[in-house]
Amino acid sequence: MGTLKKTKKGNRIKGSPEKASLIALHGSLDDMNFKDLQRRAIVLGMPFPEVPQSDYFRLRSFIENSENKIDNSLIDKYDDWMDKQLEACGYGPDDPMRNYQFRLGFVAEDPETGERKAKRVKGIKKPKKPVVHHEKDDNGFWKGTKKSYTFELAAKGYELERIIRRVQKKFPDANEKSIKQWCRAAKRLQEKAPKK
Repeated sequence: MGTLKKTKKGNRIKGSPEKASLIALHGSLDDMNFKDLQRRAIVLGMPFPEVPQSDYFRLRSFIENSENKIDNSLIDKYDDWMDKQLEACGYGPDDPMRNYQFRLGFVAEDPETGERKAKRVKGIKKPKKPVVHHEKDDNGFWKGTKKSYTFELAAKGYELERIIRRVQKKFPDANEKSIKQWCRAAKRLQEKAPKK
């Protein structure tokens, strides 16, 4: 039975366990394509101008030696930076060089509609959106919603047509039928409320 060889201290990848898992998902750096190496170098903080100038060995060396904390949001920031560089070089918005398919970030094309959509990059977690803490209004609805706004306007005594106009101005996708139902519910609620 063979014995496992110990990794020489100089050949170990430096950094946190998160960094090790960033690489281990592909097996090793040897199993990654060039784009995968670029992505890992970017999330580990390689300065943007160095990324397009780096070859395989320079990217690999940066990944192995970086002790920076992983920041997955840097991929989209890099893509935006690169797009601005191409624009500054005179490439127009419809130029093939600026096609979204060259982005390293989370983008794909919907096969049915052809529209751009978010896509998960293997081995890299998508940046989390900041958590928005919502508050409820006096009626128990989430503030800033169509329903809450409708109830607020109804409480002010506005006529139905005016409420519909205002809600649809603020929320263009608001359904008139829903607004009418919320208005009726708001009116019933006002009728039940004790008179001051």
